Amino acid sequence: LTNWSPALAFCLLASGKIESIIHNDNEIYDYIAGKLIAKEAGALISDFKGRQEKNDKNSIFLASNGTEIHEQLLKIL
Repeated sequence: LTNWSPALAFCLLASGKIESIIHNDNEIYDYIAGKLIAKEAGALISDFKGRQEKNDKNSIFLASNGTEIHEQLLKIL
């Protein structure tokens, strides 16, 4: 049993308590509400090549709360 959830991670991102999330394939009901909250708070969300998402249902992506950290993580990925 885990004490973590993707929705919580996105709320932490939206509030600035964490800087990024590398999201790799969860069920849509685990992340979609949190992803919307993060987007509305101004999070950057892209695929692992830096392309902007065309579909909110995509479950493999990078989310961050700043351009600099986003670009640094894209270089690593």
